[in-house]
Amino acid sequence: MAEKDPATAAAEAAAKELVKVAYGDLLQPAAREIGIELHEFVRAIMVAGRGFGYLIRETYEPFVLRALQAIPLERRIPPSPPMLGQILESISYEAEGSTIYKMFEELLCAAMDTNRAKGVHPAFPILLKSLSPEEADLLKRLSEGTITARHFRSIDWSFHPHSIELSSYEQDLESANFYLEHLEGLSLIDSEYEENIGKFEVYRNGHLIPVYYNLSLMGAKLMDACSRPI
Repeated sequence: MAEKDPATAAAEAAAKELVKVAYGDLLQPAAREIGIELHEFVRAIMVAGRGFGYLIRETYEPFVLRALQAIPLERRIPPSPPMLGQILESISYEAEGSTIYKMFEELLCAAMDTNRAKGVHPAFPILLKSLSPEEADLLKRLSEGTITARHFRSIDWSFHPHSIELSSYEQDLESANFYLEHLEGLSLIDSEYEENIGKFEVYRNGHLIPVYYNLSLMGAKLMDACSRPI
């Protein structure tokens, strides 16, 4: 069997140890009262990461600590080992502070918050890992409202992307149609074509038809889990 790369091995070891410690005395009332669980959570990760110290100290420790500090003491619960392992492994390949890195951090917050954990689907880490930075930005844009595009329908009923009517950022976004198609393939967004022919633009060889993009139910749940509650 092929050996796992250091990031994956360290993430899996850290996840198992962290959750084992979390399910012990750390979540008992006495521990919460004296506020020691933050230190112990991080120490558990460091102990689990023997042999991968550089990843533990520089990547996992500050990441988990920030997530924990964002959750009130009385609402902290341990995440599942698979969820935590996938998140830790994924951030090893993301630039700290990037949009996707921050979304993973918020996802971990949600997974450890008793008020939000039920909204965290096991597929969320995999979906986040599948996104490009541009697609993550488009999801944030879609969480604010509909994106309107125009598609050209030729006289033989084939579809061809024509132009996208978006804000200045998305107008300059190279391959925007490709990103939207990928997001729809991941079931994170839905598209709806305009049915009112009065809104079509008619040309000799076809029509320009408005198409409206919105977050799907899965996409909306993902963005809720990956965004800080207001």
